[in-house]
Amino acid sequence: MAQALATFKSEFLRLDVVAEDIETEHQQQHLQAIGCYYAQGCPMPADEALQRLLRERGIEYT
Repeated sequence: MAQALATFKSEFLRLDVVAEDIETEHQQQHLQAIGCYYAQGCPMPADEALQRLLRERGIEYT
């Protein structure tokens, strides 16, 4: 309930919510389901994170 209220208030105030210490895919999915799309500590190997970042920016990396 508190999580849903926090995301509702942030939408009303037009603020972005950043969740911290996200360690599992389940936690990440739950947060996205209640409208929190930004997180720190997402479970992703460093090489995968680098490839994703570069791909999103259109940079080729081998």
